[in-house]
Amino acid sequence: MASLPKSLTRFELPFRQTCQRFRRHDVSIAVSTDTRVKEVSVSEELITFTLIDGRVVSVPLAWSWRLCEATPAQRNKFEIIGDGYGVHWPDIDEDLSVEGMLHGAPAPRPKK
Repeated sequence: MASLPKSLTRFELPFRQTCQRFRRHDVSIAVSTDTRVKEVSVSEELITFTLIDGRVVSVPLAWSWRLCEATPAQRNKFEIIGDGYGVHWPDIDEDLSVEGMLHGAPAPRPKK
């Protein structure tokens, strides 16, 4: 393991001891979150999901070419699906997942 700067070495032992205690009791130090959709909004610039755990995730509208080309009425007609793990726009056959929004990657256009 690389050596730590002197300013951080005083934290190394307490950190290692804390990690060992958690492992001994099989306790995870990860925060549990509920990554399901509570609310959806689509503006002229953003697709926004408000999650049950309170987080708000937004991506540019341009990342979904189908939503970008849709009318405002089509954008506003959606269904929360998969117990809240995704959203479906039936008029334009578009689906977005919470995981995809969190990882963020534009949808590729089909090749002609």
